[in-house]
Amino acid sequence: MVYSDASHETDNGSRDFDLALALSLIKQRNPSLWHKLMDQGSFQKPASMPELTLTKRHVLKSSAANKPDTGIASIEDSFLYKFTTNNISSHIERAMMFLGCNRHTWKSLSTQMSTLESLGYGLEEDEVAKWVLPNYRILKWLYAKDPPQLQKRGRALRMVNSFQLLLISHYSFSSKTNRVLHALCQNLIYKFIKDELIGFGSSKVRILKLIREYTGSNAIQVADVSLVSLTEGHLKLVKLILSVRVLLRDRELLSKSLQFLLKLLESLIVCLIKLSRSHCCPIGKPRAYEIIYSARSKNMGYQHVTKLLEACHSLPLKEARIRLKLSFNFLLKLIASVEWLSAFDNFSPERNEVVRTFREYRTHIVGSLLVLNDPTLISKFLKTRWPA
Repeated sequence: MVYSDASHETDNGSRDFDLALALSLIKQRNPSLWHKLMDQGSFQKPASMPELTLTKRHVLKSSAANKPDTGIASIEDSFLYKFTTNNISSHIERAMMFLGCNRHTWKSLSTQMSTLESLGYGLEEDEVAKWVLPNYRILKWLYAKDPPQLQKRGRALRMVNSFQLLLISHYSFSSKTNRVLHALCQNLIYKFIKDELIGFGSSKVRILKLIREYTGSNAIQVADVSLVSLTEGHLKLVKLILSVRVLLRDRELLSKSLQFLLKLLESLIVCLIKLSRSHCCPIGKPRAYEIIYSARSKNMGYQHVTKLLEACHSLPLKEARIRLKLSFNFLLKLIASVEWLSAFDNFSPERNEVVRTFREYRTHIVGSLLVLNDPTLISKFLKTRWPA
């Protein structure tokens, strides 16, 4: 998620905002309880506490000064507004107002558990599947190209970040582990790589239309879209979900997610080897890393390799390699950025198993990279802080 480092809230301001958000949720979801508590004088609003409502033309007040309208009503671009005219409009409104009146680094936001959780209150599973996830899948492409006007960029990215917040809130705190695991690994990671990073092309008419409307240029083509910027914007979403799960010590989800990510990372290197013209069978006595790769190739699963190579068929060979390397960098950054071991007790069998998995896959990956013989990827991997 893209957040500015420009300012930080004081502890009191953050608590006031959290309290205002909690009160607004009570008022919206249970009006009878709200009126009962107000009649009893249960809440005495501090002078500095901001008002928080969900009406479209609202102006959020802070202790410093009035802020401009930051909700859905502030959207001036029709191509953006259409993404809010559905069952989740009130949730988008709340997330947009939060982003419009608060600036956070990613690290500081990951520690505000109650605020993150509250943003997804009342959001049902079917609403996420029908509205939030499909709309985000399209909107996140706005990360990939900047418009000429900075103000337009700010409005658009606040919209994308709002959808990210809802997904983070829902998938970080949902108790349905298997559903979260599927959404995280399959939808937000595997399909993102296979269908979007690798599969992006001129056939993605809806995405190109959105970017052209966003930039005001009908001349935008596939080559003008920055897939690097797309991965950077999307990475923050997945990283924050996993980091919150670390704080919640959700060992089952983290262990299964990690296994999936490491297998996929290895599969991407194997795909690059398959597409490499320089790779051939060794002549004479094989080197140690060739022995490691050969042994591993006999017992690893090739399901992802097959599917990823199929996705590459529509691309020129050079472009396919570029997309696979970009996907590798995306996964490597994700794995290295999560404090996986913090969720496990020191010296516990579960922690020892995670450490063993990391070390085992490091051997597999280094062997594969040496067979690939790509100095850039080898250097990048060796310089990356491997979690164990």
